[in-house]
Amino acid sequence: MNTVETKQMKVFRMDDFQWVAHYSEEQALEFYHKNTGVPMDELIESLEENGEIPLTDKMYWETSDVDVKEMENEGFEHHPDSPFGDCYFVTFDWVIRKNPHSYPGFIASTEY
Repeated sequence: MNTVETKQMKVFRMDDFQWVAHYSEEQALEFYHKNTGVPMDELIESLEENGEIPLTDKMYWETSDVDVKEMENEGFEHHPDSPFGDCYFVTFDWVIRKNPHSYPGFIASTEY
């Protein structure tokens, strides 16, 4: 995926537990339906409640996968006692830029 495609990526909160990065709401719905089996009418209703999330919103990212100096330079907060263990609070944009070959796809989940 090139930089232009990465910049076109959007993040959608699909329900209380899952976020998907995709190019459009329709594509996010199709992807989520195909990968979870949740009925499309339920997904549409859930997406109407949750919708597109700003790329500046943040998520937890495990510290085992980060360069501490980069995290400090980016200004990301360290949360050693987060619900998910030792993590940094990073933006969705940062995650997409750092892992461009992982998206479109699931970007975050609170189910662990």
